[in-house]
Amino acid sequence: MTQTATELNYDIVIVGGGLSGATLALALCHTFGDAISIAVIEPQLAKSVDHSSFDGRALALSQGSVQLLKRWQLWPALSELAGDIQVIEVSDSHHLGYCQMTAEQQQVPALGYVVHAHTLGDALSQKLHHLAAAKPAYRLDVFCPDELQTLKQHQDHVDLTLTSGKTLQAKLLVGADGAKSRVRQQLNIAQTATQYGQVAISCNVLTQLADHSSSSKATRVTAFERFTSQGPLAMLPMPYSQDSQFAQYGLVWCQHASRTQELMALSDTEFAQALQQAFGWRAGKIYQVSARSAYPLTRLIAEQVYQHRCLLIANSAHLIHPIAGQGLNLGIRDIEQMCIALARALDTKQDLGCYRTWSDYCQQRKLDTEKVATATDVLVRVFSNDDFVFSGVRNKGLWLMDRVTPLKNKLAQHAMGLKA
Repeated sequence: MTQTATELNYDIVIVGGGLSGATLALALCHTFGDAISIAVIEPQLAKSVDHSSFDGRALALSQGSVQLLKRWQLWPALSELAGDIQVIEVSDSHHLGYCQMTAEQQQVPALGYVVHAHTLGDALSQKLHHLAAAKPAYRLDVFCPDELQTLKQHQDHVDLTLTSGKTLQAKLLVGADGAKSRVRQQLNIAQTATQYGQVAISCNVLTQLADHSSSSKATRVTAFERFTSQGPLAMLPMPYSQDSQFAQYGLVWCQHASRTQELMALSDTEFAQALQQAFGWRAGKIYQVSARSAYPLTRLIAEQVYQHRCLLIANSAHLIHPIAGQGLNLGIRDIEQMCIALARALDTKQDLGCYRTWSDYCQQRKLDTEKVATATDVLVRVFSNDDFVFSGVRNKGLWLMDRVTPLKNKLAQHAMGLKA
């Protein structure tokens, strides 16, 4: 990309072109058109097998997140890639506790959707490069592969140097570069950390259904959350063929760290048998599993998300336990609130990078992040053990949730991301 020095001045520079960084850039383009100049810095090509953001994990998109993606004109390119969730079943292994929520009960097209990270990432990357080429409608540049080396904050801008030798200037720098954020590290922003002593094993699972009955068809669009003594186990429905006897799920199986090595060392057949024993037969016979990956589970919350003309979003600002599938959705709400703050600043001709522009944002995001992080912490501690007291409380809680409609509706609204 050949540019003059004056073209390297931007309103907003986003470090990280993964799921959150690309979504942010696209949301800004569709919200503000050419009113804001944007640059995205991303070290890895979307097709790279090593891309840390675009791996094989199954990601849950809440109904609230999908509404935002529709607003930003991103959902049409993603909808065919996603499996819809018509039913959410929550159960407790070896106990009677059980709760079921349906899209029909909530009068929505779906409770949520499931998509592979690499599929979502590839679609977002293609859209990003398409808009970057659509000048002058959008003032967007993408520096990839390239990487942030240094940043220096000044009173009215931030200077950045890249690995390629390019120098950029921004009114606002956004760190969307993940849990190991280089932006956060260079700003010396500390994090509070909670170690769960758990590891998440993820892979794709193919199950064989008994027949083509309506119950089997319903199973294909059911998201299962099963709590075990080792940790929560989620089976998230992926797109399927109507005439197939097989259903595909994205698995996230949280385990005590001490057992992870044993499970990862199993053959595919042995792993499928262990999973069948832990999960049961509700989704059919576990027929095949894909290559597995494992990652330790830690809660990381940045002590501040704004520092003079620099803002942290998504995993750069907060990393939470996947027990309720809210990590990506929390990041999408960051982006929504960023768009609101920027619209207000443009309307009042306010500096896009100053603290006054972001003070309300910081307070709102702190409250939302704390609420979600606290809720996931409680779920982990209550549902990841066989303590007699906890067992009784959670089983009674699930029983009540399934039978008391106002409680179930409230839970469903939170699960759909329609209630903060």
